[in-house]
Amino acid sequence: MDLSEKFKHRVLESARLAGEWYTNNQNTEEHPWGGMHDSADLGRFMYEYFRATGWCRAMGVWGQAVGLMGLMTLSNKTGWSKYRKAAIAAGEYLKSLQIVNPSDERNHGGLREHTPQTPWSYPRDAATGGMGFAALFKETGSEEYLERAKWFAEWYHRFGSDKDGWPYSFFDFQKGKGGYTGGEVIGEESDAERERVKGDWQAGGGLVYWQLYKLTGEKKWLGYFEQLIDPLVGLYEKNANAPILLKGFHGEVEISYGNDDFAIIALVCAYRQWKQDRVRKALQHHMRRLWSIAADDGSYPSFAGTFVCNLNNCEYLQLCREAGLDEDLPALEARIVKSTEFGLSLQETLSENPRMYGGFYGQSQFGVSRDRIHHRDAGYSLILHLRLAENGVAGPANPYYSAWGWEK
Repeated sequence: MDLSEKFKHRVLESARLAGEWYTNNQNTEEHPWGGMHDSADLGRFMYEYFRATGWCRAMGVWGQAVGLMGLMTLSNKTGWSKYRKAAIAAGEYLKSLQIVNPSDERNHGGLREHTPQTPWSYPRDAATGGMGFAALFKETGSEEYLERAKWFAEWYHRFGSDKDGWPYSFFDFQKGKGGYTGGEVIGEESDAERERVKGDWQAGGGLVYWQLYKLTGEKKWLGYFEQLIDPLVGLYEKNANAPILLKGFHGEVEISYGNDDFAIIALVCAYRQWKQDRVRKALQHHMRRLWSIAADDGSYPSFAGTFVCNLNNCEYLQLCREAGLDEDLPALEARIVKSTEFGLSLQETLSENPRMYGGFYGQSQFGVSRDRIHHRDAGYSLILHLRLAENGVAGPANPYYSAWGWEK
């Protein structure tokens, strides 16, 4: 994209401030939460902060991974080592969530949802944790991270997914059992009685397989990834002309409009790998439907939908240029810029409260609410804006939530 120098400086500064929000709110020995040293939360980030009450909570498995991906990229871009140090510390907490017990076959490699004591997992959330280990291996070269990513991915395929390779909604480590109905699997967890619908968002977890395939060349991981693509394309074909449902988040609807948890990027990976016309048609048709739901100001529905859709837009633009797909690219570039302008308006830059400054307001449809600072928007904006600072192109320096940049 031919972006102005000022625009690129704006998004880079936004990314820096988001990085400051992460580091200012990470539990470390230098800045312990509540003044309590020697905490088991060492390296953990904050998940959300409510501005009116000050109520907040700490990060779970997927957020630790998103945060460290963004901070590693920010360190690479700025040369500032403090962001890399924070990412490594975040990875140490992520390690504490992984079950490492080869004698316990059904649980070995799995990642707990919230804390080292949490007895259950949302496997799709855990998949992002696996991506975090892949990112740490890519950035550091440490074989331990690669081994942990492999442990997780094998667990995800064998036990965190059904016999067809489709991820479960829930997994109970005490029972060694996964399923789609929370009440059956994890009992007393809030809203657990609701059965989760198999939806497109689940396929985004396959990015951990894609990354391992590209990092290692081992065909096994590509085979696991391929098992998710045909059902994903089938979901898009089935709903190609169905009414667009803007209500419902992950697990409540088949097709997620707004935040699809990067199912689209899984399709981009698949098309680059196999060049199947069926995949291309499903991808192009769905992208055009997504553009129809954007508001006039460039915002999208669903939690962090504006940032997820814009990452998808950047990824699709790069694919169109590489593969010569028939698309109005100037119009797509204009959409990306408009959505970026709206996304920038969600960042808090006036508050002197370090739990707010540099963070992003989130957890609302079309970004209409300002009740809480939320990691979901901060993390995805950080990755998106660093990509836009490089004219929107993904590669070795900006590989996160992308089909590019993962070759050995």
